[in-house]
Amino acid sequence: MSEKKVAGVCAGVARYFDADVTLVRVLWLVLAICTVIPGFVAYLVGWIAMPKDYAPGPATAPTAVPQS
Repeated sequence: MSEKKVAGVCAGVARYFDADVTLVRVLWLVLAICTVIPGFVAYLVGWIAMPKDYAPGPATAPTAVPQS
């Protein structure tokens, strides 16, 4: 994930909702500042629960299946 800064939670949320990652980061920061505990807890839960985004491997050509 090229947008990853700390744990990639905001970048993952932005990708899921097809939104700008900067907008998601700003909204998350406002949430974390205004609500203190829920904003940080939500980030930690996202960090633990979200699957890792591995780099795509090389594309392989499809193999032909023999017809019988």
